[in-house]
Amino acid sequence: MDLMETTMYGVKNLRTRHLRSTLTIVGIVLGIATIVTLMSIGEGVRQDITKQLDAFGTDIIFVVPFSTESFTTSSVSITTSGKLYERDVDYIERVPAVEGVSRVLFGRASLSFRGKDISAAIYPADAATFEQFGDYYQIEEGRYFRDSEGKVLVLANDAANTMFGDNHIGPGNIVYVNDEPYRVVGVLKKIGTSLSQQDDSSIFMPYEQGRDVLSEFLAPGEVFAIYIKIRPGYDPDEAAALVERQIANAHRVSLDKKDFSVITPAFIKETVGVVLGLLDLFLLAIAAISAFVGGIGISNTMFMSVLERRREIGVLKAIGATRSTILLIFVIESALIGAVGGIIGLALGWLVLLGVGAIGVPYIIGIPQIAFAFLFSVGVGVIAGLIPALNASKVPAVEALHYE
Repeated sequence: MDLMETTMYGVKNLRTRHLRSTLTIVGIVLGIATIVTLMSIGEGVRQDITKQLDAFGTDIIFVVPFSTESFTTSSVSITTSGKLYERDVDYIERVPAVEGVSRVLFGRASLSFRGKDISAAIYPADAATFEQFGDYYQIEEGRYFRDSEGKVLVLANDAANTMFGDNHIGPGNIVYVNDEPYRVVGVLKKIGTSLSQQDDSSIFMPYEQGRDVLSEFLAPGEVFAIYIKIRPGYDPDEAAALVERQIANAHRVSLDKKDFSVITPAFIKETVGVVLGLLDLFLLAIAAISAFVGGIGISNTMFMSVLERRREIGVLKAIGATRSTILLIFVIESALIGAVGGIIGLALGWLVLLGVGAIGVPYIIGIPQIAFAFLFSVGVGVIAGLIPALNASKVPAVEALHYE
């Protein structure tokens, strides 16, 4: 028997025992669908995060009022007792590598628009913030505000379109902040990434105006965060080290006991890498469980098949089939179970992805995911059926012919 004849013979046998084959295939289908779904979502999240980090650029570093005391591949320990102050900006601007600095505050305020009242987060910021993050915060309507302006707002996309229900807010509309009228001068484009929900709901106002609004919640001169743009030609990590020393001097603390952190693009990517690494381990565990469960089902089916077909094996050997032919017959049958389960599992996984994609979960399904899932299912079938196939090939022809 050549390979084609052997394959067709295997298909015929699976059809003959279709109920058992179907039940075995179900286990493979569920496992492959799970693997395809998780792999595609994992890759979608990975690329979505990478895209968002690229939008920030590699020449921006952040100063935040907490210290990441330790960072390893398994954890980040954070202390939140520190504060940043406007005088820190003066120290930062002395660093030759620094091209520009912007300050940001954060707090909550009461907002009202056309009779709808809400409590929402506001972000008083220097206008330079929009210059630093021009690829991230892009204008859709109107313009950015200027530092010299008072009582104006720039709204992120969700803040303008969904925060106040069906009321769309555009340039020229008046929004009341703590009962004071503010004119909207710009609406930002929707960022729409997996990490941008908060950013898409942001409400920005000029820094000095916002300091007055949040004065009762802030210490004198307190700043929520400081964004720093690095001059071309300077290494961000080296610039971050210089900034760190400057702020430590301003706070009169040693670097070992600093109450702030300078966050670089490399640090962010490393942190994201830890999360994605854990995701990869999770996917590996799911794949291992799927392989085990699917393999047990296929092995059980093939062992039963060998026991039921001992006379058939004897007949095949009596008419000239070799041990390798018998081995190939059963290996092909188990591989076919894996292949059929893989194809159906891919289709089921694709339907699941369409569903999660409809609610905004990022996913990417392409040739790598499809190829891995299919080869994985076939591989599980071959490995699981190998031992039963070896047992079948060793059945003596004379002994096998005595079975009914």
